[in-house]
Amino acid sequence: MFREDREKPASIDSNVPTRSAYEMLSNTIAYLIHSQELPGRIRAEVAPAVYIDGETVNLKYLTEKCPRLEALDLFNEVLRVNSADALAHEVIAPILFDGKMLLEGTKFMISYCQLHLDEAVWGPSTTLTLTWKDFLGIKAFHAIRVFDHSEVALLFGRYEVAFDTDATNREFPYLDDRTAGLGTMAAMPGPDIKLVI
Repeated sequence: MFREDREKPASIDSNVPTRSAYEMLSNTIAYLIHSQELPGRIRAEVAPAVYIDGETVNLKYLTEKCPRLEALDLFNEVLRVNSADALAHEVIAPILFDGKMLLEGTKFMISYCQLHLDEAVWGPSTTLTLTWKDFLGIKAFHAIRVFDHSEVALLFGRYEVAFDTDATNREFPYLDDRTAGLGTMAAMPGPDIKLVI
């Protein structure tokens, strides 16, 4: 069991929140558009949240009445796989972690992604895990989550969005997990997400 270290680290790049928001949105759209069923399901789920003007959304509805958008077969999965940040943790009860017994009071740094990709912690998918586990710092993603939810709702709730089936557009973007950074990992240059709106 871990407790988050709530002290905020000094910011290295003031553009991290903005960059992370756009990378998160890009990754979310990539997952959505590469699925056969999700775009229609998300469109139906978010439609009541998009106001008649087509430019504003009901955030309360999106966060409370859109479980697919939240757990998203997708958003939690996107965040789980793409979050590159590290955070200090303190052990609050003895726990076996990676073959080592960590005693109460032990402090360590670990990236979110390292925990999120450990099937012993999550299982093969966040949506299939039998217990709820937060993202060990999810509160720091609140603004990004609101932005991501709003943009996905407006894009899929207002427009008919389809995947451009051009043969050069079929490859799923690879994450740049070789470059150290803060926030959400960017996609490697190469594959693009082309949409028909």
